[in-house]
Amino acid sequence: IEAATTLRQKLLPAFIGLLASTGLRREEAMNLVWTDVDMGNGFLHIRKSKNGSSRLVPMEVMTLRALGYFETHRRSAEGPVVAYPDGTRPHIDSFLKPFKKAAAMAGIEKRVDLHTLRHSYGSNKLRDGWGLKKVSMIMGHSDVVVTANVYSHLLDGDLKVRDVYFQELLMAQKGTK
Repeated sequence: IEAATTLRQKLLPAFIGLLASTGLRREEAMNLVWTDVDMGNGFLHIRKSKNGSSRLVPMEVMTLRALGYFETHRRSAEGPVVAYPDGTRPHIDSFLKPFKKAAAMAGIEKRVDLHTLRHSYGSNKLRDGWGLKKVSMIMGHSDVVVTANVYSHLLDGDLKVRDVYFQELLMAQKGTK
């Protein structure tokens, strides 16, 4: 986000914050209107997901920061959340090249795109102990099996790391007895 603040695409830092803190698909974020933002209950209402269903997505502090930036450009109660100061919506592809440039400036060497933020969100929520079903519902997957398939490598990897940790801990305890 910090690297993105130096680029010409001034909406990019807030857009990154919105995607990273909600796990939204970029189309879902671009289609948000202010009536979809429920500040009182802390949710975004995604009216139409990739699978055609609607869902509620919890907001986090970073989400509120992003919305605060977009709010400075707000033209009406029903207007788009992601909009330029004149009220027009950016083209859906206008964030990709600047995002990749910001990632490179930040020293990120692996291949990334905006969808990477969605995967990071899901991965982080699972690592934080959120249940697979809950993450699946928030991300708008059609079935929990989709979530399990997408993140099974992550879960397996985390389990292997834990196994090594506990093996090393056990060995250390045996060595001190």
